[in-house]
Amino acid sequence: MYLKKILMLGGLILPPLLLWSCDQNVSPLTIIKHQEETQSLKLFNNTVKIMPAERYITQDANNNDLAAMTYHIQNLSNKAIKTILWNSVYILDSNSLYTHDLPITFDSPLVPHGEQTISETVPVNNIPKNNRPLVLNPKSPIKVIIIAREIIFDDGSKIIVSR
Repeated sequence: MYLKKILMLGGLILPPLLLWSCDQNVSPLTIIKHQEETQSLKLFNNTVKIMPAERYITQDANNNDLAAMTYHIQNLSNKAIKTILWNSVYILDSNSLYTHDLPITFDSPLVPHGEQTISETVPVNNIPKNNRPLVLNPKSPIKVIIIAREIIFDDGSKIIVSR
């Protein structure tokens, strides 16, 4: 009976104590940093729209298979964009097949409210071996998630979304 009372009392006291200790671990600096990251991400998304358009397989000069993706990019801002950096995560059935870092530097800056279509490739040999057949199958319903990283404007200013 005495043990039962101790367990019940522990069950009442322990959860608020755990919550209090968790709250103490979140510093104001962490909260501010999170808010800054959220603001940077919103600014990135309000500045540029990146839309995966078409996925296909092609080959390089040595007949090596390349996984290719066409992206449609819109500059939503009033400033010319020189470079955009993002990560593409290729997903099938909630599983990540591979990721691709995309640093895109335009030959001539992407004008304000302008649009451009680009194609980027990844050597299939750089994709994990067990995922290659899925990537090489043109009927695989692979989805692409865009992870914002950085925009560099023609005037040198930047929007940086931290990792």
